[in-house]
Amino acid sequence: MGQIKVFGIREFLHPIRVKVSDIVHECVMDAFQYPKEKRAHRFIYIEEDSFFYFDTRTE
Repeated sequence: MGQIKVFGIREFLHPIRVKVSDIVHECVMDAFQYPKEKRAHRFIYIEEDSFFYFDTRTE
């Protein structure tokens, strides 16, 4: 069974991880007929200073 990996900046992703997990799992259950008890998500948090962005990027 597959595992969903979600990457993101800790400051933004950590506070909403439960909601994101719920939404992702609903989509996986709908698209692939996964059972409700087979939730497998991993959140990988990255510090903001680990990213390099182009100059015109907005938040």
